[in-house]
Amino acid sequence: MENYRCLILITAPVRPVYEALTTVKGIQGWWTKTCEVGARVGTLSIFRFGQTYHVMQIEKLERDLEVRWRCLEDYHHVRELTRWNEWVGTKVRFRLS
Repeated sequence: MENYRCLILITAPVRPVYEALTTVKGIQGWWTKTCEVGARVGTLSIFRFGQTYHVMQIEKLERDLEVRWRCLEDYHHVRELTRWNEWVGTKVRFRLS
C-alpha cells in the first residue's frame, strides 16, 4: 500500500496543538474520551472507541515540533471489514511549525 499523507492547517499556537497530541485532556478534546496517553518515548497510548481500539507506541516526542506513534495493536469492530487490524505497523507523524 502507498503512503497516505494529509496536511492539516490549524491556526493556533504550537504549544496547545502539541498538548492536544500528548495529554489525556488534549486527546479527549479532539479524538476520543476513552484513552490512556503515554508520557515518554517507548511508552504506550491506547485509544478506545467502544469495542474498537488502537495501541500506539510513542516513537518520538520533540516538544512543540514533532510527535510520532507506531501502531502495535488494534481492532476495528466493524462487521463489514475483512481485516480488523489494518492499522498494525502504521506510523503516524505530526510535524508542528
